[in-house]
Amino acid sequence: MNFDDYLNRGQAHLEKREIDAALKDFSKAIELEPKNIVAYVMRGELYRESGECDAAIKDFDEAIRLDSGDFHAYLGRGETYLEQEECEKAIADLDEVIRLDSSIPIAYFSRGEAYLKMENYDNAIADFSEAIKLEPSFNLAYINRGEAYQDLEDYDKAIADFSKAIEIDPEDPFAYFCRGEVCLEQGNHDKAIADFNTAIDLDQGVSAAYVSRGTIYAELGENDKAIADYNTAINLDPDIPITYVSRGTLYADQGENDKAIADFDKAIELEPNNPLAFIGRGQVHGKSGQKEKAIADLEKALELESNLDWVREELQEIRGK
Repeated sequence: MNFDDYLNRGQAHLEKREIDAALKDFSKAIELEPKNIVAYVMRGELYRESGECDAAIKDFDEAIRLDSGDFHAYLGRGETYLEQEECEKAIADLDEVIRLDSSIPIAYFSRGEAYLKMENYDNAIADFSEAIKLEPSFNLAYINRGEAYQDLEDYDKAIADFSKAIEIDPEDPFAYFCRGEVCLEQGNHDKAIADFNTAIDLDQGVSAAYVSRGTIYAELGENDKAIADYNTAINLDPDIPITYVSRGTLYADQGENDKAIADFDKAIELEPNNPLAFIGRGQVHGKSGQKEKAIADLEKALELESNLDWVREELQEIRGK
């Protein structure tokens, strides 16, 4: 078998998600033609998809060393850096992709994602808009631009983008979830619940939709429904701290202190720097007359988030008792 045979067979294995077999074939292709960048890029993409980011970057580095004028390796390395949260490095590589070929929608999209992570909303919106201009049916670009508008509290534009994404792909549960989140922020509970319901109907594994719907039920005083949603979310994904904080807060409101403490404990175990969990637990300790524990938790919350004046006032009140 020659280079092309291994490369083609590797691609066939990859399409069937036969990862180990694909990796062996790409590696054999590199062994036969160590100066051909195509196999390095393909193996790098395979490593990236498998979560082996360091190995992916090594392959993309070699491809760039062999041919610095091919955008594929810069694109792969940039997206790998993005997955590692190294946004500045990702932007540098994606800049190079766009310099080499300005007609690639995914380059603008990925660079927009990096800007969004850095909360550089103007640049993010500009990049998502360019991706949409190049590929008008790019529904993820609408979703991400909608998230940028949402963060800027430009809710009308956010809803317009999420609605466009739904128009493009009405079977995408994430688009409904995102639109529901904006409706929730606006206090439009009926529309929010309708979108969360649709997201759940399309994919019952969307744990975040249960959490957000549970939050609405809690605000409406429908505690049994809220607890049921939080329970479902935890069963689907037991490692999300905010779910335990939300359920713990509801348990505390109902006077079920032991259950509340257990949930806040779990949230802190999962995310030791979560001020909301310490606040919730501290408040329960305070109501239970455990003054020292309450003070310790509220002090920790202020250590993590110093601008919570209302927590500081509550702490002073407990100290004065």
